[in-house]
Amino acid sequence: MDMLSADMGQIRAYLAQKKAYEDFALPHCLQQLPGVGCAILRWHDRPVSLVCLDSPEHTTLYLFVTARSHLSKEPGSTIPEIENISSYGTASWSDDSKTYVLASADPGVLKRLRL
Repeated sequence: MDMLSADMGQIRAYLAQKKAYEDFALPHCLQQLPGVGCAILRWHDRPVSLVCLDSPEHTTLYLFVTARSHLSKEPGSTIPEIENISSYGTASWSDDSKTYVLASADPGVLKRLRL
């Protein structure tokens, strides 16, 4: 991670300073979780913000945020769609301008969060 902090305000400020996606909207169940840190990644030469959160079970959740326009086939739903990919649990959704992918090494944690 580029920056470590439990404070989501500090995480957002760091991402804003680096001109990364910091104005993301979190589902209510994620708003209550402490941060772990963040990183700025590139995927297909496009920027992606990675925000790590600490789940109630102390499993790290990895939230990837990018512009919806950067993807050719983004999730069309605003409601998170949960599925397992390999050994990870994932949830993906989009809003007006952004696409989100949430991943966890514990596939059950996403269901327990009631996304």
